[in-house]
Amino acid sequence: MAHGTPDKATLHGGVTLRAVLVAVVLVAFLSILSPYNDEYRHNTLLAGNHFPIAAFFLLFLLTLVGNGLLGLLGRVVRRSLKFEPVELLVIWILTVVASGVPSSGLNRYLTPVAYAPFYHKTPENEWREKLCNRIHDQLVPSTAQRGVDYEAVEAYHEGLRDGGPYVSGLVLWKHVDWAGVTRQYLLWSSVALGLYVLALGARRVVGTASASERGEADRGGWLAGIRWGAVLRPMALWAVVLVVLVLFTQLATGIPDEHTGLRGGRDMGWGEVVLRMPWGSLWRPFVFWTILVLAVYLVMFSVCMILARQWTERENLQFPLLQLPHELVETPEKGSLVNRFLRSRAMWVGAALPICVHLLNGMRVHFPKLPQFPMFFNIDASLTEPFWRYFRPLNIHLWFSFIGVAFLLNKKVSLSFWFFFIFMRLQFAMLFWLGYLRTPADRSQLFWNSQGGYLPEQRQVFGAQFMWFLFILWLARRQIWAGLRRAFRPRERGDAGWYTADFWAWSGLVLGVAVALAWCRTYGISLWAAASYLVLFLVTATIATRLICQAGLIFVQFNYTPVEPLFSTGFTLGGATAFSPTTIVMLSVVNRVFAMDIREVLMPSLMQGMKIGDELRARRWRLYLAIGLVLLVALPLSFFAFQIVVYRYGGIDIGWWTFRSQTGYFYSRVVRALPAVDGTPPAAVKPVWWELFYMGVGMVLMAAVILLHRRFVWWPIHPAGYCTANAWAMYNMWFPFFVGWLSKVLVLRYGGPDAYKRWRDYFLGLIFGDMLMGGVWTVVNFFWAEAGQRYNVLPM
Repeated sequence: MAHGTPDKATLHGGVTLRAVLVAVVLVAFLSILSPYNDEYRHNTLLAGNHFPIAAFFLLFLLTLVGNGLLGLLGRVVRRSLKFEPVELLVIWILTVVASGVPSSGLNRYLTPVAYAPFYHKTPENEWREKLCNRIHDQLVPSTAQRGVDYEAVEAYHEGLRDGGPYVSGLVLWKHVDWAGVTRQYLLWSSVALGLYVLALGARRVVGTASASERGEADRGGWLAGIRWGAVLRPMALWAVVLVVLVLFTQLATGIPDEHTGLRGGRDMGWGEVVLRMPWGSLWRPFVFWTILVLAVYLVMFSVCMILARQWTERENLQFPLLQLPHELVETPEKGSLVNRFLRSRAMWVGAALPICVHLLNGMRVHFPKLPQFPMFFNIDASLTEPFWRYFRPLNIHLWFSFIGVAFLLNKKVSLSFWFFFIFMRLQFAMLFWLGYLRTPADRSQLFWNSQGGYLPEQRQVFGAQFMWFLFILWLARRQIWAGLRRAFRPRERGDAGWYTADFWAWSGLVLGVAVALAWCRTYGISLWAAASYLVLFLVTATIATRLICQAGLIFVQFNYTPVEPLFSTGFTLGGATAFSPTTIVMLSVVNRVFAMDIREVLMPSLMQGMKIGDELRARRWRLYLAIGLVLLVALPLSFFAFQIVVYRYGGIDIGWWTFRSQTGYFYSRVVRALPAVDGTPPAAVKPVWWELFYMGVGMVLMAAVILLHRRFVWWPIHPAGYCTANAWAMYNMWFPFFVGWLSKVLVLRYGGPDAYKRWRDYFLGLIFGDMLMGGVWTVVNFFWAEAGQRYNVLPM
């Protein structure tokens, strides 16, 4: 079996009931834990990108610890209980698919953005008239009888307030005399174990006497016949019962008076918070937002199904992020405890570098006097000359995972990322130096993205992405047309394999689009604006998916959101009245929820799931149903877990950026595009033809790069790099991609393909060590660090 390529003969039947159940349990666990970890603890994000640390760390534990324990248990029952490699892959991909829902993929922006105007409104900012009246009360805490529940909105931002005496579960936990619990447990456990063994021994003595009377030989002492498995099972149950009894005894002694009558949600136990939350006002936003969320998810899933065969079989994309999980779950050789990858010296040499660096730097978070290995080099201070200072910000980051990924890629792809980043810096440095651009005045008038950057480069990159999207559709034109014909011509629907999916893919796309458009129309968004936005959102999501599946970008962000070019084009071509005020407000809110943070968007994970489904062949539909199941589990659990955490601690107290800064900045930009209360047209809205010009420049340049890439084998630049040329993510990744590209060039130049195969494990080890230490420090800082005290192995 080739390294990183699964043996398809072993993948049939991999979507087992136990694999799906384990995945559901892990998804439920992460959905509940993520809001507390991310928003209150401010620990390393459990997701944060498209190769989530939590999902990989759980895969590692299942592969080594879980399978090890199951192997020992299997020896007792004399049957194999270990997870098969494909079961582990299924568990991992299901966890990855759902990992973004509790965080930036949905909940981090859903309720903070939707609820914000109803809390921050003042007579001075006129948000009640301009914003609140245009957001339907079904999308915020409300009841059908009273409308918007402003008390629930206030408690969401400030935390619950106590209305009477209660006892905090946290206080109860701290009040337990754990030393006394331990002493009592050991005492009573020893007594119970001794009595139990004596009883079994007496039974053995009686049995021996009876055997002597029958003339049978005694085959051992009085303990020889005891079945110790029968001893340990009831003792395990006794241990649980005893702990409960001892704790009850401790808590029955009473709680000091100073622990009653606390004032705020922070002092309440979790159970008390749940009981005091305004559930009657929260079910409406959950239900009505979930309708749109499921429709958008169905659209993305259907688009993935339509493009999957083209990408996995015809174009044969690399899917670099699947290579490490495949290697990790590979079946060990007979007689070996671990597989080839985990025995590889090259892998452990590569992993040793990030493990040692992150061990030192992570300990420095807890012990500031320790030295630190530098991972960031600021070179902006050296760029002071009139021309070079326009390159800023230009810094060097050392991210080991990105170096490893770059080494695995095609040389043209890895070269394109750092090349286009430098090219974009050079291009705009020249424009600034020549006076065609001015630093403060050329930012977006309306929707300058909080990721940073200047509008000309944002529009140029959007134009490039739109052209690449058209090229992707052109490459898949035959597959798309054939699938469309098969979907609605029953006589061709009987083919095996991918062909059976066409009907459901196109039907799902039509249904999802129809529901999404109906939802938008119901809440005041014009039909043409909603349809245009949905197309632009799919452009963005498809490009992000392509970058991850072809180039393995762990961290993807763009410096624009789909609504920005839509509004720019609409206001330029249609004037200030091109969009109604309600369309502007609601479409901006929808955009903020789904497209603000593309680093956790669902579509790339779905496409990687399709790749694993391709390997499952006949069982792929089980995987697709399992994906739907984990999303249905993650949506309600993560939504209400997020609400519980925020209602307990207060949004503006635990997340200044999430609950105040980003929403205030966002809505202040939206208000500038709205007419005044008296109907006066907004002064900020005016034609911006130069934005369309830069979009055209990006489309023309991308078309030229695509043509050269397709026509000439010697052309070294791939179009993928142009799509991230100005993104904040590339500010972090350009140097690691340069190092990875240069390493591969040197290895192939002086060692050839054989040397590449030997070095491949080393660079996979860089990724493995990064992710392993990310998981270790996430666990350590969750339990033993103060809130906000974290150590990141990847950009967050």
